[in-house]
Amino acid sequence: MPKRPRQHELETESRNAFQAIITRTWLFRDMDQDYGIDGQVEIFDVVSKNSTGKTFNVQLKATDEKNVKKALAIRFPIDTHDYYHSLTIPVLIVRYHSPTKRIYVRWYHLFDTYYALKGKKGFTFNFVKSDRWDKDTPKKLQKQFDLYRQFTSAQISLPIKLSINFHGAKFHGILSGLVHSAVRKEISKLHDVISCENLNGDNVEVRIEIDNKKTVILIQGVGDTTLHTSRRLQEKTVLEKYPSDVLVGLGILLDKFGHSDIAARILSEVGCNSAIIKQREVLVRVLRCLSRTTDVTKAVELADSLFAKHGVTFDAELLLLPAYKKSLSAREREFLLGFMERRIQRVEVGTDNREKSIAHYNLGRYICHTEPLKAVTHYRNAAKYDPDYLKRNYFLAELGGIMFESGHFRFASRFYERAIDLGGENKYIALKADSLLFAGNYEMAENVFEIYLDKRKTIDLDDIEWVMKHKVIGEIRRITHFNVQKRDGLGAMRVFDGVDSKTSAIEQEKEIEIALNFDALCPLAWFNRGVTKNKSKEFQEAFISFLTTAVISRIDIEAWCNSIILGLNLKVDTTTISFILQLAYSIHGESFINEMHRIALTQPQGFPVAEFTNKLSDMVAILPKEKEPLEVRLLWKGSYFKKINLSN
Repeated sequence: MPKRPRQHELETESRNAFQAIITRTWLFRDMDQDYGIDGQVEIFDVVSKNSTGKTFNVQLKATDEKNVKKALAIRFPIDTHDYYHSLTIPVLIVRYHSPTKRIYVRWYHLFDTYYALKGKKGFTFNFVKSDRWDKDTPKKLQKQFDLYRQFTSAQISLPIKLSINFHGAKFHGILSGLVHSAVRKEISKLHDVISCENLNGDNVEVRIEIDNKKTVILIQGVGDTTLHTSRRLQEKTVLEKYPSDVLVGLGILLDKFGHSDIAARILSEVGCNSAIIKQREVLVRVLRCLSRTTDVTKAVELADSLFAKHGVTFDAELLLLPAYKKSLSAREREFLLGFMERRIQRVEVGTDNREKSIAHYNLGRYICHTEPLKAVTHYRNAAKYDPDYLKRNYFLAELGGIMFESGHFRFASRFYERAIDLGGENKYIALKADSLLFAGNYEMAENVFEIYLDKRKTIDLDDIEWVMKHKVIGEIRRITHFNVQKRDGLGAMRVFDGVDSKTSAIEQEKEIEIALNFDALCPLAWFNRGVTKNKSKEFQEAFISFLTTAVISRIDIEAWCNSIILGLNLKVDTTTISFILQLAYSIHGESFINEMHRIALTQPQGFPVAEFTNKLSDMVAILPKEKEPLEVRLLWKGSYFKKINLSN
């Protein structure tokens, strides 16, 4: 008969041992092992025997390893950390040592992942002998569980009570009393956030344990992080930098457990004076915290301090990313703009042209949508101080975007052309075609759109607008017979001034023709054409006219709705309808659904209004969401740069 694998025997043995050892007020339930969790414990009240609603996950790990030291080290793949970190309730790691029949337990969140996760493939989870299960373990685990739940789910009452304990009379050759005093002095800057208490205080929430090799910052029962200081520190570093390093570590730990606003307050106050903030792994964690805080000014304050103290640094540049990414309030935007302007004032008095160019470029980039003319001035200054900017395709493409939004479409197409010549992204081809379209060069725009779409293997959300514009350009050329036109938008609009609504259909068509002769992209002319064609039951032409209005103007929500209603009635191919729907919803959001419902109510009796509206709402709910990329460019020598996407 086949024998049962030893690993299966171990798993059963460890389950039985754990269930036998836990208190009677704990109920262990098996779970699907495919998800990396073996079971879940539910805690019941000792007196009432009712469920407390408290549960935690359990991961059982059994071993036959006789060497206890080796047995207390478990190797996990890196994705296990990501999974445990995503769970909303804590995970208890249980080590069953079969040779001694002993059980060791430790909360996963108490494991210091700061350095352990540096390896890309996996990490080692270590137990210590004090993790061995004894009669006091259930009480200790429940207390730690309660502290964890309180700290991770509720608002912290400020100030956070903190104690400091030195293991030794000296820290890197400096009397511990002097170092303790320096740390307390740094804490006093944040007296409303942190309070330094006596070591044996009953209500201490954070303990800091310090020796020459490491500084452990521990939130009671919740988690800890370690600053490794085995390398000899100079006296000046110990007394002036180290106190800030300790508080940076505390800020990172607070952010890890969901208190990003408090952490950001600490980091913005002490980060500038910290030595460890220049370590890339620390900087990334600080950046992650600042990106989660509700007050972007904290990131800007820290960057401002670093600029003032050290000049332009990569660290300070990175700290501004949360401000660039978020939708800012008027106060935050004013704060950021003030910082950028102060930065230009600082670098202008110096001699470093590279710093000057970066300062001007960043401000110009930030205000390009709201103050395009002022932005162009800053772009010119950036190129003046660093001519290599004119050799960078993204710089020229951004200038093309500013020209487009300012209505200078021919200039825009030329900037995009130069960006393409410098090896720019494929999307610059589409943007060039868009510029040519609005510059009145319809034939060339259609050809360039074709070049772009031929390069695309698949059509994603960003491409849909270009597909639709390519479609309507062909119709515009067919109907107006224009390949190139000197557009006169004001002249087109004047055609409709004082037009009587009782004008005959023939006269209306004549007015539309005249208006399109002035400007073949006149949205009002195309909308009126849609109305007249719909009245004369030329539904295909009405559909084309409303679609042209929608795609050209973008903001005419009624034109979008009309094109969809007509397209459905005409049984236009589902791909086109889907593209129209996605583009309309991406521009107008929920207002589009409300307008579609309003139009549905005006349809002839018998039209399934409720079914139509509900199905439309269900369709847009599953549409892919457009993501605004957050990118940082690292400038190298000359015109070379490396682009990093930080959206995730």
